[in-house]
Amino acid sequence: MRQLIRHSLLLATMAVFVFLGIHLFLYNEASSGPNLYLFFGWLELHRHGDSWTFEHFHFGGLLVALLLSALLTWFLSKILGRRMV
Repeated sequence: MRQLIRHSLLLATMAVFVFLGIHLFLYNEASSGPNLYLFFGWLELHRHGDSWTFEHFHFGGLLVALLLSALLTWFLSKILGRRMV
């Protein structure tokens, strides 16, 4: 039981790192000027002065990003030769 919890936590941590790696380092865009816009594919933020606002939130894009991260995490666990779950 303890090993199952440890493997589940390891898989969840790896999935979070894959999600952050894909969407914060590879799939983002920023535009500058008097206003700042940040695009993460599923989330669009806008800063004017000191205030931040949500421009768009795409639930479908977030779902695809989460499923892609989970699939890539599973694929990486198989390549590494370890049984994660």
